[in-house]
Amino acid sequence: MRRVPAPPGVARSLLLLLALAALAGCAGQAVPPRERIPWPAVRFAVLSDPHVFDTTTSDPGPAFDAHLVKGPTLLAESGRILEAALSAIAAEKPAFLLVCGDLSSEGELASHRLAARELDRIRRAGVPVFVVPGNHDVRNPQASRYSGDATEPVASVTPAEFSAIYGPFGYDAAIRRDPDSLSYVAEPVPGLWLLALDSCQYGASRGVEAAHRGIPVSRGRLRPSTMRWARLVLSDADRHAVHVIAMLHHGIVEQFRGERTWLPDYVIDGSDAVSRLLAGGGVAAVFTGHTHSQDVTRRVFPDGRVISDVQTGSTVSWPNPWRIVEIDAGGRMAIRSGFVTSIDGFDGDFPEYSRERLRRWLQAGLRSAMKRVGATEGTADALAPQAASAGLSFFHGDEPGTARNFDTTGLDLGGDIFAAMANGAFRDFQTDLPPADNDVTLELGGAP
Repeated sequence: MRRVPAPPGVARSLLLLLALAALAGCAGQAVPPRERIPWPAVRFAVLSDPHVFDTTTSDPGPAFDAHLVKGPTLLAESGRILEAALSAIAAEKPAFLLVCGDLSSEGELASHRLAARELDRIRRAGVPVFVVPGNHDVRNPQASRYSGDATEPVASVTPAEFSAIYGPFGYDAAIRRDPDSLSYVAEPVPGLWLLALDSCQYGASRGVEAAHRGIPVSRGRLRPSTMRWARLVLSDADRHAVHVIAMLHHGIVEQFRGERTWLPDYVIDGSDAVSRLLAGGGVAAVFTGHTHSQDVTRRVFPDGRVISDVQTGSTVSWPNPWRIVEIDAGGRMAIRSGFVTSIDGFDGDFPEYSRERLRRWLQAGLRSAMKRVGATEGTADALAPQAASAGLSFFHGDEPGTARNFDTTGLDLGGDIFAAMANGAFRDFQTDLPPADNDVTLELGGAP
C-alpha cells in the first residue's frame, strides 16, 4: 500500500510533539538541585597547626633552649604530639584526614620533611590525608636552626616545594589546581568534593617579607584570581551534583564578638565576600585553624543559607585537640573532639603541663600589654590572671556562662578606671557565639 504523506502542517505538529516529548524525557532525567541530593555518608578527621619542628637540625645551647620555651607551643614535643594525635585518629578508622595548615614551626625545609614522614604513616595505614599551607609554612624568613648562642637562618620552602613535599597529601590527587595559588580540589569520597584554599600571603614579588621586617604575614586573604577560580569550581560542582566542603587556614567567621577589632589577623580579609562566595556556592561547612582555639561559629544569610566555620585548635597548644566529623545522608554533621593526653617519653601530667605553659604565656603577655597602655604594676598584677583565665576558656572552647567584668576588689581609683576601660574587650573575648565548640551536631545548610 502506498504511504500517503502527511500534510505539511500536520508534519510540523508531529515534529513539535516529538521534540516536546524528548524534552520532557530529558527533564525527567535532569539532576536535581544539590539541596535534594543525599550527602555521601562519611566519617573523617581534622587536625590543625601541628607546627612540627625538627629538633635534630639544631645543637644544644642557650639559643635553642630559649626558642623551645618562648611561647605556649610545645615545639620540643611537636613531633611526638603529632605522632600521638595520628595514632588516636588512625584507631578511629576515618575515611580521610584534613590538616588545616601550619604544618611546620617556621617553614623550615627539614621540619616539613619530618611532618610529611609522620603523615605518611597514617596514609600508609589507609587514611588519605589532605593539607593546605598556613602562614608559617611557605617562604618564611624566620626559618632557623640554633647553635650555642646563635640563631642561624636555614632554607624555607617555596610554593612549588610545598606542593612537592605534600604531593601525596592532596596535591597529587587533585582534580583541579588553581594556577595562582596552592589551592586545589580533591574528591576524597565519591560525591564529595574538598575545596582546599590557600589563604596565605607569602608572595615575595609583592615585597611582603620586606614590608613586615622579616616576619611572616599572619593575616589571610584570597587572591582575586583564586576567588574567581573557586567560583568556577563551585559552579562545576553544581553541574556535577556533588556536595562540597572547604578547608583553609584562616577563619572566615568571627569566633567572638569584636574579633575583627581585637584580633584582626585571625579573620580572613574580606571575610564577608569569602563567606558569601562559599555559602552561595553551596558550601555549608568550612574547616579552619590559625587561632589555636576550639571553636564552631555559624553565619546565617538573608536568603536562609548557613555556613559553619569549624576551627580546630593546635596540636601543640593546650588543649592539644583533634576532631572526628561524621556526616549522614540527610546532611546532619556530628562533631566530636579528642585530645592528646600523653606522649612518648613524657612521664608527668601532659595536659596540665600544656595548660600551664599556655596560662603562663597568656598572663605574662597580657601583663606586659596592660603596662604598655598605662596600667600600674599593681593593676596589671591583679587583672592579668583574670584575663589569662578567660584566654584559657577561649582556647579550650565552650566558654562558660555570661561574660563578666574584671573583679577590681582592692584596686585604687586608677585601677578601677583602667579596668572599666578594658571591660569591653574582656567581655567580648568571653562571648562565645553559638553553637557549642567541642561536641555538637549541626544541620548542614539549616538554621542554627
